[in-house]
Amino acid sequence: MRTIKYFFVSVVLVALSIGNVASGQILAWQFNGSDGKATTYTSTTTDLNLETSVITRGAGAPASGGSSNSMVGALTISADKNEALTNNAYYEFLIKPKTGYYVSLTDIDCSIRIQTYSAKTYQYRYSLDGVNFTDIGNPVTLTDENNNGTFQPTIDLASYNELKNVTSAQTITIRLYAWGGTVAPEGSTLINFGFGTSTTTSVPTLLIGGVVSNAITTVSSDPKIVGWDFSTTPNTVTATATSNHSNLDVPTITRGSGLGSATLNFGYVATTPTISGSSLALSKTNKECFQFSIPPKSGYGVSLSTLKYRYRTFASGPKSYQWAYSIDGGNTYTDISGATGTHVVNSATGEEYQINLSGVSQLQNVPSTIFLRMYVWDGTNANTVFGFGRILASSSTGAPINSVYIRGKVESLPPLDQMAITVETTDNFQKKLLTENA
Repeated sequence: MRTIKYFFVSVVLVALSIGNVASGQILAWQFNGSDGKATTYTSTTTDLNLETSVITRGAGAPASGGSSNSMVGALTISADKNEALTNNAYYEFLIKPKTGYYVSLTDIDCSIRIQTYSAKTYQYRYSLDGVNFTDIGNPVTLTDENNNGTFQPTIDLASYNELKNVTSAQTITIRLYAWGGTVAPEGSTLINFGFGTSTTTSVPTLLIGGVVSNAITTVSSDPKIVGWDFSTTPNTVTATATSNHSNLDVPTITRGSGLGSATLNFGYVATTPTISGSSLALSKTNKECFQFSIPPKSGYGVSLSTLKYRYRTFASGPKSYQWAYSIDGGNTYTDISGATGTHVVNSATGEEYQINLSGVSQLQNVPSTIFLRMYVWDGTNANTVFGFGRILASSSTGAPINSVYIRGKVESLPPLDQMAITVETTDNFQKKLLTENA
């Protein structure tokens, strides 16, 4: 009788499909310098391939006494959402790509300002025809009357397929409705509801995340499986994730040995001990990089689909970057095609970027720890502080906003007897060995 041996077959397909896209923060509004009573307000950050967007007021959201560096109003008193709809108690803005482009939405972050007698429950809605609207998520009721406003939990739009790959033939209308206000005492002005304070011109209080592309692009609907919000400043070499899937062990971020440690409020940052290299090759040699680890628990595999991060640097700091990955314990790293470029030089808050990983076959169903590295170079000053930053200023309150997050799946691996195997007889296997070694 012949002896039967079993051998697991590992087929590695390295295929990547990353289109020509601009991703991350595609629209934003900062209200610094406003008295809060503007009838309309134009977007202060707009992707080059989007039309400029303007916030307008519904008839039930007129300007009131105002509030510095914000946009607020005395919303018509509405007992519930139906009354708010009838009363047109909303703020509205439009999102439209330029001809030849597509837009896909992934997130809304905002700071909301309420006061004693104002509306306190809100909900976003969207429409593709300006008439028929669909609720986004569930209503949220506020209690924090911080005068600067309170940042809200990120509103995840990735599961709304109607908001993906929208062409210039359509316009996305987003409305923010609010209700639940009460009658104020005679003469009181404590009735404002609206977008919170921009303490400086670099702190927007309404941010739209997404992808703008010149071709139909894959935009993942997967949930966020790990995130770092830096709501407290990490003072250690390693920063653990502030949220992660229950079937992941502890994801971390660390600095490569070629980076020096540094501290910045609400960020994970570094310096270069000497002026950073002028090429990717030098960056790799010097280990001038940030590294993320995503470790699945035993019996689980990880698939990555989206990486989103906020990077901040200045003119003298490292501006060029390349993302790479390892699935063999960090022994070898493979560059991610298309995940390279130059970061926009900006102030302390930085810029948001988004990378599609769903086409990287080696990052799907991985049963071992995945390491992601961002190599950086092209700095001209060794003392410049750069890295991952948080949008909030020191005076802001509310929900933490992820500076880095990853979408994907963490799924149980199939039992061994269900995995694909190749059956070889001893004779055939020995013949193969002889042939391969000839």
